[in-house]
Amino acid sequence: MNEPNEKQLRLAEGVGTWLGEELMLPSEHMPEGRMATARSEANMCAGGRIRVSDYTQSVDGNVMMQGHAVTVWNPHERCYVMYWFDSGGSPPTEFKGDYEGEFFVLKGSVPGGSLVRHRTRKPDADTMITVSELSSDGETWTRIFEGTYSRQGS
Repeated sequence: MNEPNEKQLRLAEGVGTWLGEELMLPSEHMPEGRMATARSEANMCAGGRIRVSDYTQSVDGNVMMQGHAVTVWNPHERCYVMYWFDSGGSPPTEFKGDYEGEFFVLKGSVPGGSLVRHRTRKPDADTMITVSELSSDGETWTRIFEGTYSRQGS
């Protein structure tokens, strides 16, 4: 078996246990917005070629959402692909993208037709910041979510 390539090895940057604070900005679905806490556990599998993540978001100790992500490098499309499944009950969502400067950027469509863009950066090895945005046209983006996470046990 050959070794993982450079793109697959970059997935390992997100491995570990991450805890953080999330700001859900006011939207039509949540007019008041809210603060939440989140925990994510990410591991590499399939010989270091696939990152698998489990996510839990809580508000005041109550679980609000759980999710599961499988992220791979697709050499045929020359992009990363993340498959997202969550407790909201919607069909799995596919996000595609790559690194753009310091940001890992993934874009996809959600039920209802809106586009979603997740931009994640790591200012250091133990900090991760994610911003999620919605768009109806792919040009104008509205921020809906901001999260800052710290790697635990490093």
